[in-house]
Amino acid sequence: MKKVPISLIIDDPAPIISVYHEHARSRTTKDGRPLIPTFPNTALFEFCDVIERHGIKGKFSVVPMPGNKGDIVNGLEGVPQKELSEWLETVHTRVTPLFSVGPEVLSHHKAVDLATGLPLDEKISKPL
Repeated sequence: MKKVPISLIIDDPAPIISVYHEHARSRTTKDGRPLIPTFPNTALFEFCDVIERHGIKGKFSVVPMPGNKGDIVNGLEGVPQKELSEWLETVHTRVTPLFSVGPEVLSHHKAVDLATGLPLDEKISKPL
């Protein structure tokens, strides 16, 4: 059978933390199912199994400061360092051979004060 070329764009993945859960207006879907706040590393492992098995290539854009809960360099609130390191190592060793990997918008949530790493106040200042 002839192979069909596939390119896949994975937009907004983040280690463990569900970026969508952090900024969704509701904690449930329209049909009442709860949104999942975190994803185990096994989800990434299963994704890697599929892309490796089928030779799927594409783009994987990582959110470096998901949900304003810290960052992938210094740690994420509620995420054990071992799990974060395992996620990053898996992306490095299993995703990058097939996908280009780059950063997404810093938090995909609130703007970040780069000096402190904390979210900026949402108040809008008056124009000068």
